[in-house]
Amino acid sequence: LKALFAFYQRNFPESQLRPTITGLWLDVCGDMKDYECINKVGADAIEEPKLGEVAKRAELERLAALEELNKREAAKYNDEFIKALDRYVRAWADAEPAKAPQWPDIARRLASLRVKANEYGKALPLLEKVVDREPTSSNWYLLQRARFDAKEYVKVLSDSRASKIQGPP
Repeated sequence: LKALFAFYQRNFPESQLRPTITGLWLDVCGDMKDYECINKVGADAIEEPKLGEVAKRAELERLAALEELNKREAAKYNDEFIKALDRYVRAWADAEPAKAPQWPDIARRLASLRVKANEYGKALPLLEKVVDREPTSSNWYLLQRARFDAKEYVKVLSDSRASKIQGPP
């Protein structure tokens, strides 16, 4: 079935059914828990503006697949996973929250990987944006903890947004 989808995509690139076929292909890969297939189909789909909403779905499903692949073989997939997360975060950073409701979760995931790799210069601006977009106590904690780990003690103590944070302490 997957070979049939690949044949269709290759031989009928201008077909109006392309979004439907791509969606079905993602469904089949997902039902089979074939994360490499989802990764490949997703990577191809995000390069096709004609796919519209299916391309957005493919990008999110690709991120989930790369998360699973990265858990199994981090040495093989970590760089690709980080690049895919970064691509999504950059592409949707200025979108209205309704158009990219997953953005904060994906941005937090990317920031956590950056912190784990001691890449504070990349993680902190991202966490700042997450806090600005969703001023919750959990986001505030992630930002402040990363600042502390980065030895930015003055910023930990002087950020005036603390009074605007929502949620339990």
